[in-house]
Amino acid sequence: MTTTFTSAVYIARIPHRRALILLLLASTLAVMAGATVAPVVDIMRVDLDINATSAGLILTLHALVIASTSPLVGWLIDRFGVRVPLAAG
Repeated sequence: MTTTFTSAVYIARIPHRRALILLLLASTLAVMAGATVAPVVDIMRVDLDINATSAGLILTLHALVIASTSPLVGWLIDRFGVRVPLAAG
């Protein structure tokens, strides 16, 4: 006899479900930060007296910093645990 699970039952049996949900929500922070800055890029361009290309680089630089520092932060968390890197920064 075989037992079939619905997707809701299967998801409920995944260990550490709360940690997976938290990880998913945390991974969207970079996208949300870009989405929050995007509407005010034109205002920043006028206030800082820069051209449109330089203003667009603000969003690109933000994403590049996250992409380039993520491996280092991951290593720090593996090495020292979660609390030390969070307290540092």
